[in-house]
Amino acid sequence: MTCTYLGRDATFRRYCRYLRVSSISGPTGGGTLETRLKPINALVGLTIRGDLNPPILADAGFELAGLEVPARGGGENPRTVVIDAVLHRPTDGLIIACECKSGANVEAVQASTYGTLKSEEVVLGASITLRSKKQPRLETLYVALEKHTNRIRQGLDALELNWPILRVGEGALTLDFTPTCNTEFQQVWPSTSVNLVAPVASHIPFDEYSPLEAVKGAIMAVLIQTMTHRKPYISVESICSQAAPHWIIYGKQRKGELLRIVEEACRSLSESELKEKIFFERRSERRQESLVRILETPESLDPRGRTQRYQAIARMTGRSRRPPRPALEGQYYLFDQLGEADDEVAEGEGDE
Repeated sequence: MTCTYLGRDATFRRYCRYLRVSSISGPTGGGTLETRLKPINALVGLTIRGDLNPPILADAGFELAGLEVPARGGGENPRTVVIDAVLHRPTDGLIIACECKSGANVEAVQASTYGTLKSEEVVLGASITLRSKKQPRLETLYVALEKHTNRIRQGLDALELNWPILRVGEGALTLDFTPTCNTEFQQVWPSTSVNLVAPVASHIPFDEYSPLEAVKGAIMAVLIQTMTHRKPYISVESICSQAAPHWIIYGKQRKGELLRIVEEACRSLSESELKEKIFFERRSERRQESLVRILETPESLDPRGRTQRYQAIARMTGRSRRPPRPALEGQYYLFDQLGEADDEVAEGEGDE
């Protein structure tokens, strides 16, 4: 199980250690990112400052305005398309509707609907507050894994859709466009590839199609943080908003789907890895939100043997202990010393 990293305090790290999570990941990277989520995470990373990779789109004035945004196209037989990501530049009203592809195929109906979208529909769908008096303008961008770019281009050419494609490679991002392609987005992008200093970060660690284990790993960090703060309970919606940092800008339908899978992950944890440590309560007529109750944390118990209780929690996760490290003369194991310190403090309190 992978635990999404949400804090830097020592107590949090100690919980993670004793829960034996396989790694700590989060907005700054780490952990295992599903390949199909790589295009959307690469795009989102360009809009966030403070990451190791260059925030090209943030520096150009773009904001991430929405995720999984439904918008109705035009034409004689209007259809609705769900836009993977909506970028907005407040200074001049430029809007980019982004379709992030993990595969090699272009869905004809979906792509054609993108071509009939109006900026007004996207503004309404993403609840964008226009801050410029200029008329909003809409462009379309495809984001794809580098190995599938040629197939994506062939699919768009077959539909006579001349849009740029952002290629997501292992070490660089490149904008692919034809000689006749002329968009404002091309003027924003550097003339060369953007080299990635670090792997694509996990800004969106899971979605409604992710395996349950991946979701459990993401929400485990939120539960650990709740334990360290000695909170008696936390709502599932609050867990979702912390485990999925961009929760607030998702479309309504996708929010419901994410909430459903997070509820299922919480229920599973309460029945297996964290049984008797947490309790999952579904929503009811009188309470609109499901919640997780914290039944017990090592911090709230007798200091004597506290370290051993952390180790007991670790065993509940089903992970085997790590093999002992070779002893070096003069070297001490930190967590053994912490356990001894806890016992000494408890004995001192008993003598007073």
